[in-house]
Amino acid sequence: MNLTKKLSYYKKTPLKKEMDYSPSLLALKEHYNGEILFDNAPILKIQKKHPFPDFPNGMILIDLISKNEFTAPIQRNKCVFFDLETTGLAGGAGTFAFLIGFAYWQEDTLITDQYFLPDFGREFELFNFLQEWLSGFEYLVSYNGKSYDMPLLKTRFILNRLVPGFIKTKHIDLIHMCRRIWKESLPSCDLKSIEKLLLNVERSGDIPGALIPQAYFNFINTGVIHEVLRIIEHNRQDIVSLALFLDKLNHVSSSPGNLPLDAKAVAHLAKTAFQANNPSYFEMVEASSLLKSKITTDYKYWKSLFLKQSGKLEAANVIWQ
Repeated sequence: MNLTKKLSYYKKTPLKKEMDYSPSLLALKEHYNGEILFDNAPILKIQKKHPFPDFPNGMILIDLISKNEFTAPIQRNKCVFFDLETTGLAGGAGTFAFLIGFAYWQEDTLITDQYFLPDFGREFELFNFLQEWLSGFEYLVSYNGKSYDMPLLKTRFILNRLVPGFIKTKHIDLIHMCRRIWKESLPSCDLKSIEKLLLNVERSGDIPGALIPQAYFNFINTGVIHEVLRIIEHNRQDIVSLALFLDKLNHVSSSPGNLPLDAKAVAHLAKTAFQANNPSYFEMVEASSLLKSKITTDYKYWKSLFLKQSGKLEAANVIWQ
């Protein structure tokens, strides 16, 4: 067979048949009815739709809770929520993101797309695809993503000789907003505490985050998928909770009485309203019978500073007296 015929033969022959994929990858594909992408470095895409028929459509307003970092209303369908599961919790160039989860709204349905990498050396094709796909959104939303997920993802893009264009996208990190309100009201400002407090979500059979890296290494060594199933469910719940939590924070500006705020949280929001020069929060608190009963000395302190800053010295003096 001459060279021309050989090349013609290989062009007609698929690079990878399904029977050539690892049994563990095929088992995961069947379990989730997923899709295997990129034959030369196969990964698994898992998509799931979460309908919320009673979920209000419209804009998100987080000017108060973001201290005016985001003053304009945000279109919900312009946000993409993301979370990584990695081979280590310390970060750094050697840490590998083996599961990348995204969630985004299409009308009243939240869609989750998760990309599972069953081994090392499979990032380039996925990153190349995500680069263009992420450009369709105006906001990246994460939980502690500015400190952990985003720097790690940026590093992995650079190691694959790709320019991470998404770092120019506006980034909403919800952990900072959570701490502004509930840092003294919760034992921890982790996502699980937020789920219990705000979203009425109770996880069942969830895998602790500290065990995830070793569970992935066990999968690579043995091919057993049981712990991977728990990791995928853990990641999916994280990104769903992010979407629901952002909507809850929308009520901070419009109707804080709808949130579970104790006296400390009311005072922390008063501090935020002072820093954001937002008088409407003080008006809403004192118009709400539920919140009015939670006014403390700390709340009055921040209101007095706001009045002084606004030039209303007599009103501020009444509080000081």
